[in-house]
Amino acid sequence: MDTPKTTIPDPLVEEAIPVIKALEKLVKNRILILNAIPRAINYWQKTYHANLHEKKQIDLEVNTVLSTRLGTGSLSTSL
Repeated sequence: MDTPKTTIPDPLVEEAIPVIKALEKLVKNRILILNAIPRAINYWQKTYHANLHEKKQIDLEVNTVLSTRLGTGSLSTSL
């Protein structure tokens, strides 16, 4: 079956194209940032949950600073 085609450009589609491309770029950048977070955070979460499950005292003061540079931007997080 042939797909429908038109020769008249739709202004709504033309307006949506740059918005969708910008959204695509934003989503790809966010995924790259999430993939750049070191595994140490995951290890800390696992030990936290294991200690919680075993009813061990949990250190309430956790100061972990993560600093990652990606291209021109940087990411800093405190837990």
